[in-house]
Amino acid sequence: MTTGSEIHTIFDLFRLLAAHPEYRAELRRHLQTEELLNLPQQFREHVGQFNDHVGRFDDHVGQFNDLAGQFNDHVGQFNDHVGEFRAHVERFDRREERVDRFIEEQQRFNAEQRRLNAEYRQDMAQFKGGYARSETIRRAP
Repeated sequence: MTTGSEIHTIFDLFRLLAAHPEYRAELRRHLQTEELLNLPQQFREHVGQFNDHVGRFDDHVGQFNDLAGQFNDHVGQFNDHVGEFRAHVERFDRREERVDRFIEEQQRFNAEQRRLNAEYRQDMAQFKGGYARSETIRRAP
């Protein structure tokens, strides 16, 4: 005759352990090393540390996203300034072209003025020579 506590097969042992969780805990304590018994607690601690790291990582991702947004704003402002700079360069180029045309016109004017001054000097020299001759003739007795 067998009672509910007799063990004849492995399955009897399994039934007994299922019926008495305290037996299972005591058996585990005898079969497992201290390291194995501590693994569940260590795992919970590591999960807690991991969750802390994930939280800090999320904080860093948030900070990164904030900085990325600021960076994008600055890039937008920079592009606006580049556009304004290009507009200034275009205006400068147009003014430079006008100045170059003015310089060319001034050089043509100066060349013409030198030619006219040379003609004037030549005409004045002829005039003075003619005047001197006429004065000489007029004073002649």
